Amino acid sequence: MKKNKKELESRQIKRLEYWNEKQYKLELLKSFPKTVQKVIESEDFPIIEDFTVSLFYHGNSRTGKTTNIYRRIIKWHLSSYINFRETSFNFFKVPMLLDELRNMQNDIERKKEFIESLKRCRLLVLDDLGACQMTDWATQMMYMIIDFRYEEEKTTWYTSNFDLPTLAEMTGDDRLVGRIVNHCKGNIIEFVNTPFL
Repeated sequence: MKKNKKELESRQIKRLEYWNEKQYKLELLKSFPKTVQKVIESEDFPIIEDFTVSLFYHGNSRTGKTTNIYRRIIKWHLSSYINFRETSFNFFKVPMLLDELRNMQNDIERKKEFIESLKRCRLLVLDDLGACQMTDWATQMMYMIIDFRYEEEKTTWYTSNFDLPTLAEMTGDDRLVGRIVNHCKGNIIEFVNTPFL
């Protein structure tokens, strides 16, 4: 047993080195928006094991919610990679996600596959929830995805300029917000930083 543990640690160290040289700088960081790259490219990211927790960040715009989520993605990716877990994730700004779903209205099979990928991915980030008009259709689409992820205990990270009571008012339906509250439990975090320009 001790030998297996030592071998695993050795393999993890090799994977950490590879991640630093290839995965992070050449792939992951380059997939982020340039504005985010500039802010976080020189930061160090410790390995933190537990990234199964869902969370909801809210606060005024330009207070660092999205940049903080990107930092968290890096830590999640690193932890997953060195522990031999799936590292793919989906990141969507909610208005763009809904626009994408609208464009698939006439392609039922493609839409079904797309929604299935959102439901089942290991990590889903939904950025700017409430940034577009939450029509009945938009609320229904989001509820279908969020409810499935809640039921299956899939990790989901949310950002919004609105707190949860305001989002409930915007949708006229507290089921969506209820799922987020239950999914994130105590991980509902308000960003009160001074907005940056």
